[in-house]
Amino acid sequence: MVVETLIVGGGVAGLSTGLHLAREGHETAILEAGLQYGLATRASAGIVSAQLVRNTPRSVLRRLGRDVGTRLLEAVAASASSVFDLVREEDLACDASQSGFIAPFSRHTEQWKETVDAWSSLRSDVTLLDRDDTASLTGCVGYAGAILDRSGGALDPAAYADSLATTASRYGARLFCDTTALHITPARTGATRWAVTHERGVVYARNVVLAANGANAGFHPRLRHLVVPLSVLEVATEPLSAGMRARVLPKGHVLTDLSTDVFSIRYDAHGRLITAAPALGAAAERSAIAAHVNARFADMIPGWEPPPISFGWVGPAWLFGA
Repeated sequence: MVVETLIVGGGVAGLSTGLHLAREGHETAILEAGLQYGLATRASAGIVSAQLVRNTPRSVLRRLGRDVGTRLLEAVAASASSVFDLVREEDLACDASQSGFIAPFSRHTEQWKETVDAWSSLRSDVTLLDRDDTASLTGCVGYAGAILDRSGGALDPAAYADSLATTASRYGARLFCDTTALHITPARTGATRWAVTHERGVVYARNVVLAANGANAGFHPRLRHLVVPLSVLEVATEPLSAGMRARVLPKGHVLTDLSTDVFSIRYDAHGRLITAAPALGAAAERSAIAAHVNARFADMIPGWEPPPISFGWVGPAWLFGA
């Protein structure tokens, strides 16, 4: 097969890239190693946030320079709204809610004030919350304040992956599941520049986009030492009581704090509370998982009423370093 652009990886990055390219009339194909599209995407918490994680706008500019750094920050600033705009434009069925993203902090208040000030030249949807407003909007204690990003929100990641795949295919992208890319080598076949070998043959492409999450490390030597898997537990509770729902994220925001031991919560469309926690190991009993998760909730939320656990899943979150 010969194609203009080949995307290796059929998760959220690969599928959305393929959809946008196909929508603009570019000949595009996507190879996905799994039996479903977006395996890592499906295991995520479904939180959409246009924020940096371990950097600030100023640290990005210091490292990359004003020209490249500003372009990266502009892309980050627009990223969440771009996701929800695409959902609306293509009517993607994924329970999307652009309800706003809250990033609370318990210390380094001046650093986060500077972060909000630095964003102000690029966007108007980020503000700083004080201690009282943070407690009121989250139902959580122990925070000195928070960054409120009104462009953020949440969606059902499995439904999002399915909708992206269906829509990309409708625009003409060719999608191949259960097809593992093995090698990427230079090629000079007509206008193509790359040969991508998989189990059943070779794809020749002018452009190759690596969107295979942690598997990217196998395709380029400069990526081999930059990815580290972190095992993460995700849990969805049974729907909360009306009283708890009125106190915890009462306006439907999503939350991921800025602590080292990250605390993250959001509601799904059925009123379940979804959270992430460090994994206990594959052999952990359901009762141990429930106790572990509810202990974290009780530390953060006064008067927490432990609900049964509805679903739980474990997977690696790939950390990329420089």
